[in-house]
Amino acid sequence: MRNKRFIAQHRGGSLNKEQHIQLIKWACDCAEIAVARAVGHAVATAHMADHSLGAALYALKAVKNAGKSIDAERKWQNEQLPSEIMEIVLTARSKKEQDLKI
Repeated sequence: MRNKRFIAQHRGGSLNKEQHIQLIKWACDCAEIAVARAVGHAVATAHMADHSLGAALYALKAVKNAGKSIDAERKWQNEQLPSEIMEIVLTARSKKEQDLKI
């Protein structure tokens, strides 16, 4: 089930255009150090905003698979988040990380 906070206003949700753009930019930033799936999710964020989470999660997974610090990657991702979208991203990402065992 989709997190309703990631549904754009023009689709009946609460996510405003600026927040949607911020999610796109954040997802693209996260995809710079990740594999093709992260890039795909970053691009798909324009279609469905919650795909931004996929970009961040695949980046974490790629870092983990490379034997590097996912804590450092998560910290970097968090530092890139604009304050207006921080709460929705952090709570949703935390749940997804638990589900994916990252």
